[in-house]
Amino acid sequence: MTGPRPLAAVLCACLLGGVAGDAAAADRSVVSRPGTVLVDRAARLGELERMGPDAQRLCHVGNPEIEPSIPPVLVLDGRAGVDASNALLLPFEWAVAVNGADAFAGSVTAQERFLALLTSWAKAGAMTKLLDDVANSNTAVVFGLRRTLALLIPNWALARTAPQVDAADRALVDQWITQLVALADVNTGGRNRAMRTVNCPANQDSNNCNYHRYLRDTVNAMWGALSGDEARLTKAMERVKVALRQMRPDGSLPLETQRGSRALWHQNYALGMLIAIAEVAANQGHDLYALEIDGKNLHKGVAFLLAATAQPQIVLAYAKANVRPGPGHDWREQDLRFTEERGRWHFMAWTEAYMARFPDHQNTRRLKRLLPSLSEDRPLISRATGGNASCFVLRR
Repeated sequence: MTGPRPLAAVLCACLLGGVAGDAAAADRSVVSRPGTVLVDRAARLGELERMGPDAQRLCHVGNPEIEPSIPPVLVLDGRAGVDASNALLLPFEWAVAVNGADAFAGSVTAQERFLALLTSWAKAGAMTKLLDDVANSNTAVVFGLRRTLALLIPNWALARTAPQVDAADRALVDQWITQLVALADVNTGGRNRAMRTVNCPANQDSNNCNYHRYLRDTVNAMWGALSGDEARLTKAMERVKVALRQMRPDGSLPLETQRGSRALWHQNYALGMLIAIAEVAANQGHDLYALEIDGKNLHKGVAFLLAATAQPQIVLAYAKANVRPGPGHDWREQDLRFTEERGRWHFMAWTEAYMARFPDHQNTRRLKRLLPSLSEDRPLISRATGGNASCFVLRR
């Protein structure tokens, strides 16, 4: 799918102001196909047709719980706590994931429902008011907004040029998402203190350098690709380079693997964001998978995750730092629930894109051996890396 350049030019004009100084100007990333984010619409529909009904059914999840109208969430309130804020957005996110894929695969009902949902939320200005939590930190609410955007943008990219989407509705939703992206593209952390770390600049909270930052730039990559904003895509691609510089020689990510019992959980989550950026870049003609810095690349990060998932003792030397460990406090007991579907979402949905792009890679062979349940859990649907990955990228 290719978006019209006049719209891309309009969106770029209002987006560029917030990002110009944050990426290397000498390494500008051309958006060669504005409008294409994670999926080449025509090519993928052709693949689904060739794969037959079983593959196409992956796009039609169907869920009677989805209501035709979900009331817009106007305020993201950090004072209510992370879980409460997340719960408010779950019905919207699930509706986007299910209807987005179903509409992509040709369901007229899903197309109508998806457009009605987005236009109603856009008209209401949903999610445009963010309130810090009681500790004066914006981290939780901004993270929630970014995660929703990383689901919303690629699904909207597939729907926005459909015949039933008129110019006024398209402009309405585009401008709403433009506003949300600007709100999400900010530093996070406590207002009165910062948690310094060796892999993050002084006076910045570590969440501006770890997977939170990768999610921020996943959104930048997606919106840059949709709108034609080269500065946003450039910034996201630069973040992958930063991640590779931080990566240890064994493929572990320092800011993730220090997280106690959730060291591997966060390694996996971070990789999902970095792979999503690489996929967006690939659709614009940039190969971040081939990028290597001091012998380190994305494949090495995946290899470490798989090795340590099979033998968790591999990560314990890093996990014992026990920084912000999450619900579990014993760093010797790694939380491996990210390998399983959790509440209809799957934290390893990113592997669909990776395995489709590298079917013969040793990491792919190991994924299939180590995690056979991935095939049983399909479709793999993610909140933070684009929705129904099985529908969009799975190849047999």
